[in-house]
Amino acid sequence: MNNSRPRRCRLFPFLWFIAALISLISLESFLPLSAHAKLIEYFKGTDYELHVYDTKGREKGPTVLIIGGIQGDEPGGYLSADSYADIALRKGRLILVPRANLPSIILNCREINADMNRKFRTKSQRIYEEKVVAILKKLIQKSDVLLNLHDGSGFYRPVWVSTWKNPMRFGQSIIADAETYYSKQLHRTLALGKTAREVAVAVNRKIRNRAYHFHFNNHNTLSPTTRHRQQRKSATYYALTVCGIPAFGIETSKFLPSTHLKVLYHNLVINEFLRKFGVVLENPRVYMEPPRLAYLVVSINASQPTVVYDGQTLTLARGDKICISGCKANYTRGITVDLLGYGTRNDFRKTFAVKDNTTLLIRKDRKIFARVTLKVSEDMKSAEVKPRVVASHHIARGPYLLVKVNGELKAATTTAPFSVVAGDILELIDVVAPAAPPQLKLNFLGYVGNWKNNTGEDRGYRINTGKELLRRYSLHKKGKMYLIKATSRGHLFCAFKMAVLHPRLREIVAYANGEWQHFGDREALRIFGGNEGLKVGVIQTTPFTPGGLSLKIQGRTYPIPNLMSCKNPLTIPLTGLNGETRSLTVRVQRGNITVGRFFLVCPLKGGLERGK
Repeated sequence: MNNSRPRRCRLFPFLWFIAALISLISLESFLPLSAHAKLIEYFKGTDYELHVYDTKGREKGPTVLIIGGIQGDEPGGYLSADSYADIALRKGRLILVPRANLPSIILNCREINADMNRKFRTKSQRIYEEKVVAILKKLIQKSDVLLNLHDGSGFYRPVWVSTWKNPMRFGQSIIADAETYYSKQLHRTLALGKTAREVAVAVNRKIRNRAYHFHFNNHNTLSPTTRHRQQRKSATYYALTVCGIPAFGIETSKFLPSTHLKVLYHNLVINEFLRKFGVVLENPRVYMEPPRLAYLVVSINASQPTVVYDGQTLTLARGDKICISGCKANYTRGITVDLLGYGTRNDFRKTFAVKDNTTLLIRKDRKIFARVTLKVSEDMKSAEVKPRVVASHHIARGPYLLVKVNGELKAATTTAPFSVVAGDILELIDVVAPAAPPQLKLNFLGYVGNWKNNTGEDRGYRINTGKELLRRYSLHKKGKMYLIKATSRGHLFCAFKMAVLHPRLREIVAYANGEWQHFGDREALRIFGGNEGLKVGVIQTTPFTPGGLSLKIQGRTYPIPNLMSCKNPLTIPLTGLNGETRSLTVRVQRGNITVGRFFLVCPLKGGLERGK
């Protein structure tokens, strides 16, 4: 019998499916995960500084409020909420409070003065917990749904199984205050239990270990026989009974083997709730890289700043005033600096007169990941505003050049060039060094800030590295490397090199002829559909170009939005392709720099046809 023919017939559809899946994955890899969150800061400069991230989608939809870290010994909750601050929404609105109780997070404890999640019935604002809750109440009033993230002890089970698996445990459960609740504000009955069970079923399909499955946990808080009366003072109870919106507590177990797993399970539940309530977004990845300090920027006696690194010792005179004005790490949120024996647990941007030896502790949430020693020397005088920096054996000493590239502070050394992408905006800030001479000038060879009065001092200017640099003053006159000299009274103190990287177009993903197509620099895209518009989803450059790109076609310039993707493409109308013009050139530019180009071609009648 000949069995080869039927087997091939069954195999071909499967191969087509695999090919389509690979294409989809390849396309998704070019979809940028863009952030579009507005940061709102409350109680700035205090120990309980509160950061709120407000993200609005391109389409209107419900508003979901996510609160994490209301109790500081529950990292799964606040790290999960934190991961949603860097995500773009297609529909709806997301309000995030990743770290509601920053002081308790730093100390890794449930509470400081009082349990913050038991303060929603009070109107007092005596202690910081009550002040934060007053803000959270206002956010709840703006929202349509509340998700409050926690890590609970043990594992919730509807019936008694063991000491750590029973109805009074909270871990791996979705909590609501009732099975159903009639909302006078919404004029409808909220099916809290049904919603929570549907979410749990959907999430449990993605969790292989049945011991970690989620269950609905009805606290039945409104009933006089409830065993959870203290929950009547909680955020979910306030949201449900005062504001009339559906509210849920999401609890992963403190007994899970890793924080990574807690964050992952929180994300799974959040994603499913967002889907059910109609908020459409990109799923954030679980980012658990260990925190690392790049450097601290420290100012002594209001003088020019000094760059110090993890493990270094900073020697001061007794009474010198110190201010930690900058901190560069691989995380931007949850970072605090604590000057032991002074101030509070968060001393960032505060000024203190140092009288004795002490230590700067740098934390990511509750974890100390870097230290800088402050040593008071009787040999130094307070008038000597230049501190001495004692480096560890593995850390290079200064001098350092502080610059801003597109508004981001960076430190460069004399030992290796720092790089910018042509078109970046450069600002020269200062030179810091243990023995820097007075009256230093920073002279960028290849740039003139004031042609009428060129003093050789180039601080204070915003330098466009794409169009304001003088190529003839670059090293070897190729426009690839420039010198920045620090001089004092005409004498060279030190010099730094800056490499200018010229971006090149690598790949474009555009929609034409009914499908997404990938092509590269100087390649042609044939359009068979006549006067249809061109949709551009992704533009990749080498090196990566952080913004400022545009497309120039038919004499018009189209700026490329930061949130552009295949789900939110830039649409460009095309004219002339079916008239006398059979080809158009599209230039990809950054300012006045041409990064690359591609061509749009409409074949002549009787010529090439699609599929041949």
